[in-house]
Amino acid sequence: MSLFQQVVKVTSKLNVLYVEDNIELRSKMHDIFNDLFNNVDVAEDGNEGYNKYIEYHEKNGSYYDMVITDIKMPNLNGVELSKKLLSINKKQNIIVVSAHDDSEYLIDLINMGVNRFIQKPYQDYTKHPPG
Repeated sequence: MSLFQQVVKVTSKLNVLYVEDNIELRSKMHDIFNDLFNNVDVAEDGNEGYNKYIEYHEKNGSYYDMVITDIKMPNLNGVELSKKLLSINKKQNIIVVSAHDDSEYLIDLINMGVNRFIQKPYQDYTKHPPG
């Protein structure tokens, strides 16, 4: 079994909320995440993400296995969203996606308990392989 197959075996059981305000990126990542995860819900900003989080819990009696959120978004940014989600569920797994200039938020996020970060821009290795 390849490493990718091993990863998909684990991730295919996970339910994920992906919060991203860039419609093009949100759509592209949603397509990728659909191949990896059991269920992927998307939201265009922190307010919509928070509402989907609450609705998911009310409907399923459980929380998302993972929330992936951008930092800079209108209405409710990723830091504020993370704070609200962690106040509801202290064990929520949150991955924060940040651009190079978002480093000022990282200390706050680490202090909140968020310890997973992905830096933008993403590199599409299908078009530009490493090396």
